[in-house]
Order: sequence, then structure tokens, then C-alpha cells
Amino acid sequence: MNKPGATVETLKGGVVGGSILQGILQIGDEIEIRPGLMSKDANGNLKCTSIKSRIVSLLAEKNDLLYAVPGGLIGVGLLVDPSITRNDRLVGNVLGFPGQLPEIYTKIDVSFYLLKRLIGAKTEADSRSHRISKITTETLKFNVGSTETPGRVTEVKDVR
Repeated sequence: MNKPGATVETLKGGVVGGSILQGILQIGDEIEIRPGLMSKDANGNLKCTSIKSRIVSLLAEKNDLLYAVPGGLIGVGLLVDPSITRNDRLVGNVLGFPGQLPEIYTKIDVSFYLLKRLIGAKTEADSRSHRISKITTETLKFNVGSTETPGRVTEVKDVR
């Protein structure tokens, strides 16, 4: 959107892209992006600040649109600082109408079941190498939809 060497007068806002799952977006709509910008407070707790903006352009491939409906990939031009949207900084965020987006959770309780052995691995003489160890207080990768995010295990309860 903003070419290298662009002057301040020609700069355009940031662009986010993705697929519309439900609803219709139109130029001029007020939107919110959650969780938005993430930072840590003085105590080290995660703080999420949603981004609010207005849609100024909609693009599908190289076609300008007046509105966008579910299906296909859409580029949404916004009135935000382009540095916020560069380098995939907002991957995994959700764009929607203010007050209609899901809540943000920084802590969750998960019930899980570990398999006894690694499936699909060739067993060798020492089959113990393919056993799955118990989860401890560690950092794990979670895949939610198409988003991969790290999560820190803070406590493990054995509830057999």
C-alpha cells in the first residue's frame, strides 16, 4: 500500500487481510480489532489494547469494492498507523464491529488427555523413547484454528 520512499502526504493507513466469516463490511464502517496491541504492565501481566478504526477501502485481488461478503480473501484499508499492520503483527487477531467481538482471555483452564505413545513414529529397540512424558510447568505451543500461539503451563492438577 505504502511504497518505499513515500512522502508523508501520500501515506495511506494500514491494511489488514483475511477472510470474512460472517456479516458484511462496507467502506465507512467503524471496526474494532481484538486482542490488538499486547504489552506487559509494571507487574509483568499481559495487557491487551483493542484497536478501533474506520474502513476506508476494501480490495479483493486488485479490485476496489464498496462492500465485502463472506468468502475469499479481502484487504481492509484502515485509518491506523501503517506500522501497526506491517510484518504480520496482527496475525491471529479478529476484526469486527465494536461490542460484537468475543472476550479476550489471558488465562484458561484446560482438561486434557495425553496419549501413551507417539503415534506414527517407528518403534526401535528402545520403545521408551517414544513414550510421551507428563506435562509440567513449561511453555507449550497451542494451535487454535490457523493460529499458533505459545502458552505457559503454570499448574498441573492430576484429577483421576
